Amino acid sequence: ILGDIYYNTSGYDSALICYQMSLISLIKDFSDTDIYANPKKVYNPDAISQYDILYKKANAFRQKFQENSNLEFLKAAFEIYNLIDELNDHSRNSKMADVSLLMINELFRAEYENGIDCGYQLYAKTGDISYLNDTYTLMEKGKYMLFFKSLSLVEKVDNVDLPINLKSIEDSLKSQYS
Repeated sequence: ILGDIYYNTSGYDSALICYQMSLISLIKDFSDTDIYANPKKVYNPDAISQYDILYKKANAFRQKFQENSNLEFLKAAFEIYNLIDELNDHSRNSKMADVSLLMINELFRAEYENGIDCGYQLYAKTGDISYLNDTYTLMEKGKYMLFFKSLSLVEKVDNVDLPINLKSIEDSLKSQYS
């Protein structure tokens, strides 16, 4: 919470320190106080708060970049967005329920958008094609998540038992638009 107060008052350096301390307190075997350091693996799908702190840390680095155009801040943010994406990959490949996956994906949808923005800015400023490749990967995963969410919604709707009169109206509408 203290990190959020600093962030909301443009105290990004202090916010980053608070977010780093939060990561240290939440993640076993992670003790690096350097704000540029990130945990290598945080494969704990039950710990959404860890994702949240990483996301806030990335946003604080983005804001620092907006203030002074230092590419190191933008690179740090992009690295964190990619770490969050890696964690999301692990969650998607785990045995989590679809509802849990949808919740995580909805919470961190902006991570893809911000990551794509960071990657494109890095490519535009450096000309390094690897940033463009990583950006493309994030963009494709974002589309995948939108498709997954839509497919899950369709499955839920298809599994609902509609009263017979509504079912006949639905069938009639489907035939009209086919």
